[in-house]
Amino acid sequence: MDYHLHPEMEPSGLEFPKISEILVMTNKEFKAKYGHLAGSWRGGSVLKRNAMFNAGFYKYEAALPEIKKIRDGQGPNWLKEAAKQAYERLESK
Repeated sequence: MDYHLHPEMEPSGLEFPKISEILVMTNKEFKAKYGHLAGSWRGGSVLKRNAMFNAGFYKYEAALPEIKKIRDGQGPNWLKEAAKQAYERLESK
């Protein structure tokens, strides 16, 4: 079923990415998969931050190992702080 008169406006399946997929995605993989989308200029790190906040909000405990890697690994401080917050939220049941 078409939702719009313009085929380019139809859902492509990229609208609802999986948290587990985003958290392990490299910048190269992000650009290959989402680089053509309007919001892709923000980069994969912003998408990871948002995925971690969603994991914390929805208590998606399967994300804990990847969030811990981001929290304890290399990367910008703002991303590591987001991982710390998400991890703490997931641990407090």
